[in-house]
Amino acid sequence: MTALVERLLPLWTQPVSARDDAQEAFAEVYADPVAVNGAAVTITELAGRARSLQQAFDRLGMDILDTVETPGRIVIAFIMRGRHTAPYLSPLGTVAPT
Repeated sequence: MTALVERLLPLWTQPVSARDDAQEAFAEVYADPVAVNGAAVTITELAGRARSLQQAFDRLGMDILDTVETPGRIVIAFIMRGRHTAPYLSPLGTVAPT
């Protein structure tokens, strides 16, 4: 599971816009669709969310809270932190920097 986490974290914290294969990279570590806070999210949407986060926040980092592995499923609970410096295009609308 450690190898999976090591592949997953950079997808969120390192610039996705510089990667032509962002959707392929997300598809290597996420199911399509994947449940995020109870909602089904596609690989395309995940890559877009990562791109939006990276454009709106500086010094993005993640803290892993917990991991659970069962046959056919791995769940990773994490918190992301960063400095909000530009408008964030969230699934609920645009959030101005604070």
